[in-house]
Amino acid sequence: MILKLLSLNCHSWIEDQQEVKIKQIIDHIVQEDYDFIALQEVNQWRESPLLDQVGETFFPCQDQCPIREDNFAYVLVRGLEDQGLTYFWAWAFNHIGFDRYEEGVALLSKRPFSPQRCLLSSEDEPGDYRTRAMILADFPDIDLQVASLHLSWWSDQVEEGFQYEWDRIRKAFEDFQSPSLLMGDFNAPSHIEGESYSLIQAAGLGDAYHLAAVCEGDYSMGPGIAGWSDTDQSQRIDLILMTDDFEVARYQSQFDGVRGPIVSDHYGISAVINLQ
Repeated sequence: MILKLLSLNCHSWIEDQQEVKIKQIIDHIVQEDYDFIALQEVNQWRESPLLDQVGETFFPCQDQCPIREDNFAYVLVRGLEDQGLTYFWAWAFNHIGFDRYEEGVALLSKRPFSPQRCLLSSEDEPGDYRTRAMILADFPDIDLQVASLHLSWWSDQVEEGFQYEWDRIRKAFEDFQSPSLLMGDFNAPSHIEGESYSLIQAAGLGDAYHLAAVCEGDYSMGPGIAGWSDTDQSQRIDLILMTDDFEVARYQSQFDGVRGPIVSDHYGISAVINLQ
């Protein structure tokens, strides 16, 4: 089964010319017709009106945080519907971002699914930027699990940061015994040994960037973005990871100024894979 994937840290409602960039994202998705889309920094202003009805394509998680009318995933889904493309979707609240947004992660899918909000951090405190949760979506018809996530930076302390969250991920996936895809902003520079990316490799997961028969684009962020202000080099911190049930035909960076306009402080990453 051929599947097309996209992951993007949206930096939503913080970008200049946000409405223009929304249209550019929608146009790209319509053109590429992705099967699964993982989005991070999916924001809604905490003072925006709540939606009375979100729509039949929205699948709530347990203890769902209410959806507001400017929820970035909702805006994208509505725009895609206007273009004749229907996506089922879920959104999981993480924490308050930039002092004014309810920030979360989202998953869009051509197929219906059952979502869970899986808490990854030790605390579930909205006002603490270290609160992290992923969407774990189950697709029983094709025996597949897909996650959209945004993880913390590396910490030498095992009870916090990436190490703690990665342990929770492994438990949620039962050590990746069944076909699984993990997509998102891992805050795990792929060139640094002995930290986050090394833990990922030790888990036996494949990285679409390395598995792809054709690979175009080496980075997912430029220097000096939010959260990496002391970094003077481009890095690959956004990843598409998978169990060994897949072949990867193509990996590309998107929205990088070469393959599409820049729409965020991160580039998007995409892959075409075959579920064997």
